[in-house]
Parts: sequence; C-alpha cells; structure tokens
Amino acid sequence: EGKVVELPKHLVKISDISLLELTSDSFTFKVRVSSGTYIRSLCRDIAASLGTVSTMVYLNRLACEEFKLENCVSFEDIEKGNYKILKPEDVINLEKLNIDEKTCEKLLCGQSVETNFDGQRKLFCDDKFLGIASAKDGKLKIDTFLLEE
Repeated sequence: EGKVVELPKHLVKISDISLLELTSDSFTFKVRVSSGTYIRSLCRDIAASLGTVSTMVYLNRLACEEFKLENCVSFEDIEKGNYKILKPEDVINLEKLNIDEKTCEKLLCGQSVETNFDGQRKLFCDDKFLGIASAKDGKLKIDTFLLEE
C-alpha cells in the first residue's frame, strides 16, 4: 500500500561479537545478545555502518536462555526414545520460593501477600511447582501459573 512502517527502537545488549569469516561479498559472525535482539536488524545495522546493504542468509541459534544447541536431540533420537522431557521448573532460571497452603490459596485467589524481597521467583507449594510469582514493594503476587490437566 506504499505505507512507511516505523520499527520500534529498543535497547539491546551485545555482550560478545566475533567475526568468523570475511569474503568480498559476505561475512559470518558469532554474537551473544540480550533477549529481544533481532539478528536480521543487527545485520542491517552493521551493513548500514559500512555504507552498504545486507541480507541475512543463515541463522544458527546456539542457545536461548537455558536451552542450548548441544542439549538438543535429533528426530532420529526422538524416534528411538533417546530424549528427556523437561519440566518447566527445570528450565526457568529463577530462584525457588516454597510457600505454605494458606499463602497459596490467597495467591491463587488473586490476593497479594507480604514478602521481604523484590523480583521474580519460581513458586512452589509443598514442593509442587505452581508457576512464576513476583514481588514488588513487599507484595508478592502470581504472574503466571500452571493449569492442572
């Protein structure tokens, strides 16, 4: 329709970037970035800083949070049963908070409870994973909880 689309800008963190290969018309690099970074946009920005344009032709994600390429399994492994199903609480990289049943009931009813920390935690009641809770200004509430099947 001929409309100009403005992409929203947001701050990203590049904690490591390495040039792996450079030819007359391409480059390959490895980069460690914060969540929310668009690699295609990074390629575009690098090219623009060099006074040219670019197209990304290949992306290989080596890790995302707790998920790492070396821990992935192939379709062949799946067919053979050579894999492990991970529980959500095993891959969420937050500190564990175990609460009693009374506190659990309050939180599940949408109430907040007093706490002495700020931030997010994996929430457990009697060692059963409930979901994610967050605390701010001494008040704890559930952000996300798992539904029983």
